[in-house]
Amino acid sequence: MSGSIDSYITAAVSTALKPVIEDLTKQIDLLVYISTQASEKKYSDDQLLDDREVAKLTGMSTSTLRNMRTAKTGIPYTKVGNSVRYRMGDIRRYVAGNLQRVIGDEAL
Repeated sequence: MSGSIDSYITAAVSTALKPVIEDLTKQIDLLVYISTQASEKKYSDDQLLDDREVAKLTGMSTSTLRNMRTAKTGIPYTKVGNSVRYRMGDIRRYVAGNLQRVIGDEAL
């Protein structure tokens, strides 16, 4: 009897944790991708990137980045003349700071 309870508990925990593990895996993959891209292109933390480069690195659209700037949320940015630029260090910190633990559909 104890064996069937143990297997039931193991199955229930496995099912409950599957979305959490999948979400964490995606977020870790994004961090690894950003770090790899930064290394390959030799981005320093002070390197300035335009919104198209940031969109490519993060998977966000340029319009999402624009909306976040308008709402004064998201990745810190600077303006150089009329051009918007993001520091690589700020991008890394933003992504790392926005990792979320998720259980089911609820972020913790």
